[in-house]
Amino acid sequence: MEDLNVSCYVDDQLVNCETWETETVDTKLKQRRQLCDDLYWLIKQDKDIAEEIMDEYVYMIDDTRAHELMKLCKDELGTD
Repeated sequence: MEDLNVSCYVDDQLVNCETWETETVDTKLKQRRQLCDDLYWLIKQDKDIAEEIMDEYVYMIDDTRAHELMKLCKDELGTD
């Protein structure tokens, strides 16, 4: 059997070829959690950022998710 010397790269970063999928998922999850924390802090500092993010999010979601969020608002705010 031939021993192959193979290197695996994800986004120009050398990764373990056997575990890269798990490592990549874990790394992305950590990055997204940090992004949530950072965005929360920014929103507390500048409400315009919240408006921009919400506008983009609402534009990108499908009708089902939009209806779920409208129901949430109605339930929480007690309005029609």
